[in-house]
Parts: sequence; C-alpha cells; structure tokens
Amino acid sequence: MHLFTSKEFSGKVRECDEGVLEWVSKEDVIKLPHWDGDMIFLSLLNQDVPFFSLKLTYRGSTLVEAILDGKNVDYRDFI
Repeated sequence: MHLFTSKEFSGKVRECDEGVLEWVSKEDVIKLPHWDGDMIFLSLLNQDVPFFSLKLTYRGSTLVEAILDGKNVDYRDFI
C-alpha cells in the first residue's frame, strides 16, 4: 500500500467500490474504526514524517508483527 496525504484538493471525489470516500481532518481520523497497526502510520503522519517503510502482519484481525524501517516495533508505543 502507498499512503499519500494532501493539504489541498480541487475537483470532485469520485465513487469507489471500496466504500464511501470523504475528506476527514487529521484530528478526526483516529476516531474512525481502524486496525491496531494503523496507529503507527497515523502517528507518523501527525509527526509529518516524510517517508517511512512499514510492514504489518496480521493473523485474522490480530496484529502479530510490525516492522518500521527494518526494526520491530509495538503499536502501543504509538498511542
């Protein structure tokens, strides 16, 4: 997955088969349903980290491994 952010937008949001698309403020994203591993990249986005590599491994809905820039991390360190 590639993750992009934007500070401005023009045009029209198009329909998507992955769900309803909408603009959400950075402050409100965390209030939406999310996976445990999302806490890592959401924290990095809030810190304006320009580039990172993150591998998240799940068994079912349980996060079993998170590797950030080649190092194991615990998502709870990013809460």
